[in-house]
Amino acid sequence: MNKTTERLLRTVLYISVVVLLNFSAVSAFIRMDLTENRIHTLSDASKNAVATLQEPLTIQAFFSRNMPAPYNNVEQQVRDLLEEYARWGNEFFNYSFHSMDTGDGANLEVVGESEEIARSYRIYPIQIEQVEKDEVKLITAYMGLAFIHGDLLETIPAITSADRLEFSVTQNIQTLNQRVSTLVNLDEDIQVKLFLSSALFPLGDSIAEIPAELQQAVARLNRNYFNRIGFTHFDPSVDEAGIMEAQRYKIPRIPMAGQSGGAVTAAYAGLIISHGEEAFGGSLIRADGLRFQITEIESMEALIENSVRAILGIHDEIGYLADFGTPPYRGLSQQSELTRPDLQTFYPLISQDYRIKGLLLEDGEIPQSLKSMLIVSPRETFNDWALFQIDQFLLGGGSLLLFLDAFDVYVFRQPGTGEPSGESYYEPRQTGIEELIRHYGVSLSDTFVMDENSYVYRERNQRGGVDEVPIYAAPIIERKSMNSSLGFINNLDRLLTISISPLKLEAREEENTAHLLFSSSENSWEMSYEEISLYGTFAAQPPPGGKRSYPLAYLLEGEFTSYFAGRPIPSRIIRTEGEDLETTFAVPQEVETQEAFLSRGSGKLFVVGTSMILGANMLDAEGNNPNALFLINTIDYMNGRGQRAEMRAKGARFARIEESTAQRRTFVKMFNIAGLPAFVTAIGLLIWLHRIGRKKRLVRRFQGTEAAAEQVTGKSGSSGRRGK
Repeated sequence: MNKTTERLLRTVLYISVVVLLNFSAVSAFIRMDLTENRIHTLSDASKNAVATLQEPLTIQAFFSRNMPAPYNNVEQQVRDLLEEYARWGNEFFNYSFHSMDTGDGANLEVVGESEEIARSYRIYPIQIEQVEKDEVKLITAYMGLAFIHGDLLETIPAITSADRLEFSVTQNIQTLNQRVSTLVNLDEDIQVKLFLSSALFPLGDSIAEIPAELQQAVARLNRNYFNRIGFTHFDPSVDEAGIMEAQRYKIPRIPMAGQSGGAVTAAYAGLIISHGEEAFGGSLIRADGLRFQITEIESMEALIENSVRAILGIHDEIGYLADFGTPPYRGLSQQSELTRPDLQTFYPLISQDYRIKGLLLEDGEIPQSLKSMLIVSPRETFNDWALFQIDQFLLGGGSLLLFLDAFDVYVFRQPGTGEPSGESYYEPRQTGIEELIRHYGVSLSDTFVMDENSYVYRERNQRGGVDEVPIYAAPIIERKSMNSSLGFINNLDRLLTISISPLKLEAREEENTAHLLFSSSENSWEMSYEEISLYGTFAAQPPPGGKRSYPLAYLLEGEFTSYFAGRPIPSRIIRTEGEDLETTFAVPQEVETQEAFLSRGSGKLFVVGTSMILGANMLDAEGNNPNALFLINTIDYMNGRGQRAEMRAKGARFARIEESTAQRRTFVKMFNIAGLPAFVTAIGLLIWLHRIGRKKRLVRRFQGTEAAAEQVTGKSGSSGRRGK
């Protein structure tokens, strides 16, 4: 075989190997996710959601082409994610993409069909900014997903970034799955009852059209709810049964003056969505000064859909202690807004995934259907019956989330104006809940934690500069101070706290596990009750020594012993309306004799020494800031949704750059300026010296060889001469 033939065969062999490797890569595709939190790998919850589908699920994606940055990569990220779902999904999972390109060369007929499909799925174009030739323009683009599961539909109308995209997709898939199974098993239809008196029709032309329009809205919703929503219109003006039904649901009565000075009659305008004993809705009339406005049809339709979701149990229910001085979970009233957390942002944030049920435990009970319960900043002393209910709820497998304050804060106000005077008075708070959690193994200190790593308030001074004022009472919790072993907080970069008290683990014999969720920095210290009362928190200054880290939040889960073990059964108070009468169920006796009493049981207990982290200035309603993510993820974990919490935490794609010390920054700066050139010079010098040494070694080696050769040659010549 000549060289030409050999070279040709080798080339053909190389090409064949490359082709075979490519074919193998197509059939055996492998990729690795090297990101810290595996953000490009589906969570177990997502895999299970698509692997257990019982009915066909189709995801329709609508995206415009050639979008400007930063939107131009969103479509590719969605494609990659849906491809990953398809890898783990069963035969019922499908997805497809619709190109909404209207540029040159696009098939306008196909685009028009795609736009009609998108609008039928309630996906409409949005406006995004495009910077072109130093000019900002607004362009319209489609960036949405539609989830079709049988006759049911869920949408993500606008995907402007890939942050928490997996969480949103999986949430929609799980919602559709749950809705199908719940609707099939309903024992009776959900009823929509409209109470609208015909006496109100003359007040506006659109009022008379409300019954027909609302019936059409219910018909539209029935397409997604298997026709399990019924509609009834009651006219209390002509129907006596309608009046009784309106009074049953406590629809407000609207007085109407009769014609020509006749007698005053009553009218009703209300909307109720009910199923069994559950009912949602209320009045449709809103007062606007001296005028009345009736709710729009769109708002009524949204109310019906949200109520139907609540009835179907798509949103789990969590309890909220509503007595013993806790703040209202829908937000505070006009008083005490300076000393108590305002929960106006907390309520809509939690309502995205849960229904909040207010609980009155002074003489009531905790429903057995609840999985978790929140106790936020109680101010009044608990009676034994309420503590007993909380104790038994925990031991019965429930989850308690306690946001406790160690102090009552009283703000002095100026006489006449009621404005805060700037002075305040602190008093240690004792409600009884402190002794309860101490029995479980964690105690709340009557101090505040101050931290040099805290929020810094910046304000302009009279010289035109900026003054930085550190608020030591508002510690910032960095990522290194969080428990990275817990998935639901693993990807949070920092938290902001305020007026927080440290916690301490007590000696425990219970078979439970205590997780320290987060702590203050090493540059923190305690401010005692006497110092707080004398100086206030804003006058705190760092001490010269004695600084250390303090535990600020604990999660205990496992076995607990009852607080009432060996004690008498607390008496339940029964109150009759209009009377101050108290009776008890039974004569107090030892609780061990009661079969229903739990002396030991398993549960979860979360404790943090502040309630101010739930305030409206600490959370955002969309759930994007770290404090909101921490709250939602903690509630998810306490309700058995640990995978969901981990998936949400994983969606925070861009972690904050780790802060460094001034010395470290100076070192890096000097190394970049002088260190790198010196390092390169040193390496070059070492290489140069190595080459010189190598040359010398070669010279010595070959010189030695030449001398030996000459010596051998000389000896050979002498021998030859002797032979002659």
